[in-house]
Amino acid sequence: EKVGKSQLACEVLYGKGIIYKYYVKDEKQAEEMFKQVIDQYPDNPTALSAKAELGESGEEGYFASDSSAVVESSGFEVQNYPNPFNPETTIRYTLPETGRVVLKIYELRGREVVTLLNAAQPAGTHTVTWNSRDRLGRQVASGVYFYRLQFGGQVKSGKMILMR
Repeated sequence: EKVGKSQLACEVLYGKGIIYKYYVKDEKQAEEMFKQVIDQYPDNPTALSAKAELGESGEEGYFASDSSAVVESSGFEVQNYPNPFNPETTIRYTLPETGRVVLKIYELRGREVVTLLNAAQPAGTHTVTWNSRDRLGRQVASGVYFYRLQFGGQVKSGKMILMR
């Protein structure tokens, strides 16, 4: 799938915002990056995700302080296990209703590693396994990765650690 430079730049900027918000714990820097996404790419679907992270859509994702699990009162939940992992981890998510799900993995610098899922899914609990390979089937290096699950205008993210 070909992605335009504008889309890639938008995704990278959003990914960096996620890293600052959840990994570096620099809310101010993350907020600036999310605002840049919204201002520079207002028609991009990722701008919706940036608004959600800023709390402007009424649904803000967050990391539980002691794990990578994300839980919302709306019934939309996601987490991965085991974490840390080697060589694979399972991402489990629960959907409150039927809808399109996009699940992507990002590396620490915010670049997309692979899209694991982009399909309609029924309500309920589902799992997807990531085998620590990129979109070309190459093994990725040990380190910190992020999953990003998008569903119904909401986005949830989590941090994973690959230890070889």
